[in-house]
Amino acid sequence: MAFTFRATDDHNKILDEISQKNGFNTRSKALSWMIENFSELVSSRDAYFRKMHQASSQLTELRSAVKNKLIADQNLKHLVEDYGTDNDDGGDCVDEKSM
Repeated sequence: MAFTFRATDDHNKILDEISQKNGFNTRSKALSWMIENFSELVSSRDAYFRKMHQASSQLTELRSAVKNKLIADQNLKHLVEDYGTDNDDGGDCVDEKSM
């Protein structure tokens, strides 16, 4: 089956790169290789996008955890500033040295 492939400069660059990587001597062989391996190429692309989506989700979770940690640290700092660290009320705080 013969057909005409009208390629842009970007298409030709891609075909040239595929030709070099796979040892093809013409763009038409590279194009034939792409057509024959289309399902594998799509699967590879889909796997890449799944991996990138997973990495993006993990990054979002990490950002949220860091933000929550910073908020908790700020809240703790305000509590310490407001109430201090001294225990002057004579509660059941035990000094470890006296034990």
